[in-house]
Amino acid sequence: MGLKTQVQDALAEIRRIAYNLRPPALDELGLVPALREEIGSHNQVDGVRISLEAPAHLPPLSAAVEVATYRITL
Repeated sequence: MGLKTQVQDALAEIRRIAYNLRPPALDELGLVPALREEIGSHNQVDGVRISLEAPAHLPPLSAAVEVATYRITL
């Protein structure tokens, strides 16, 4: 494996880790819409039907609570 390939693999792994620390969809969409989007993509790929029941509006949550809820749910 060449150096260029190793660097590309390392960068891909860093991006994956950064994404998992705080998925951008949480900041862009909010918790419930981010969950709905991710569930929708799983429904299309896996063929398993998943649904989410959540209130339209949640009280303000800390970033840590949002990330924990996102991770636990998915």
